[in-house]
Amino acid sequence: MSQNDSPGEDQALPRTTAELLTWIDWNWSALNQTLSELPPDQQATVRDAQGWSAKDHLVHITAWEQSLLALLQGRDRDQALGLNEAERNLPDIDAVNDVVYQRARERTLDEVLDAAQQSHQDVVAAIATLSDEDLFKPYSHYQPNDPPTDDRPVIGWIIGNSSEHYQEHNAYIRVLNALP
Repeated sequence: MSQNDSPGEDQALPRTTAELLTWIDWNWSALNQTLSELPPDQQATVRDAQGWSAKDHLVHITAWEQSLLALLQGRDRDQALGLNEAERNLPDIDAVNDVVYQRARERTLDEVLDAAQQSHQDVVAAIATLSDEDLFKPYSHYQPNDPPTDDRPVIGWIIGNSSEHYQEHNAYIRVLNALP
């Protein structure tokens, strides 16, 4: 793998927890490298067409990591996202993301960075406790009270709310801040 190729590109899903953690670490490091190349004032003030700064992208990542932790721990994912009863029935994911965004707008960059680092450590620690077999247990194994039954392997949610999510938002931040 070259320095510019992320794990998983043109590869099948990881088959082991160790492989998954390698994917996660690689994309988390790449995201942090992008952030380290930006002055803090740009991380908090330069905004894209949606009005999001790099700080806002980190808030978003952190919120969905918290949802992932809740999934793996059998807790309520909406509650982990901070949704109240009325917000549990929002029409789509964009509406959920907007609630998360609006609630965190006044947080300082330092608060967001600290929360992102802590959340990431918590996610990695939770995933590290999973056996290779656990990765391929169905979503409903972890969320039995979340109908309807979903037999798809939980690894898809893990990757989607960690490694792939870091990669996706790293690209947004690089474009946002006109990095090469």
